Amino acid sequence: MIAVLTSTHARHKAFAKKMCENFDVSLVVFEKKHQSSELSSREKEYFKKLKNWLPDCRYVFCDKGEINSLKVQNIIKEVNPLVGLVFGTSILKPNLYNIPNLGCFNIHTGKTQYFRGVDSAFWAIHDEKLEGIGATIHKIDQGIDTGIVYAQASPLIIEGDDHVSLFLKSCQVGFESMVEKAFRIIEGDAKPLNISSNGKIYFSKDKNSEKEKEVTAKTKKVIKDFLNV
Repeated sequence: MIAVLTSTHARHKAFAKKMCENFDVSLVVFEKKHQSSELSSREKEYFKKLKNWLPDCRYVFCDKGEINSLKVQNIIKEVNPLVGLVFGTSILKPNLYNIPNLGCFNIHTGKTQYFRGVDSAFWAIHDEKLEGIGATIHKIDQGIDTGIVYAQASPLIIEGDDHVSLFLKSCQVGFESMVEKAFRIIEGDAKPLNISSNGKIYFSKDKNSEKEKEVTAKTKKVIKDFLNV
């Protein structure tokens, strides 16, 4: 039995669908969250035909921030999951992420030794550290993206990419990594990687119009320098 915890946008539905296709998922929790119209439009290029998709198993919706509520906790306890697979929710609290027998495992769209928190692809360009772009599969603990790392993957970076495309590519490689690693976690033979999770942490409040202009202006050069072209 597996519980999937995610949000409501196209990439989140793609994640839930991928997990349902590969595992015995007994519950999907969708946390309603807002995002920019630009991101909603761009992600449709990567995750198509998912607008009306819903899982065949039990599923529930909750409002933003309600994911840690007693109501959601009780629903998860009812299905008694072996493991929780997480992508795109608000920060989970111990009274939720400790419910599954093996714990909860999260996709962070960045490499935790470089970046934690939100918008890692954006900050990788800002800080000119494109080696920090990718996805990390880690066990959830009380910190923000500080849990034990079980897998990392990197997307293909090409000229013409920007922080949005690199974020969405990181989501895609993260989904594949989660499938591969979750099988091993369930079988009990998943081995953690010797990778730190002490990268720089960014919050939504750190991103503003001036930072966005700076990243837009330097994206092309930063990518060219990274690719040595």
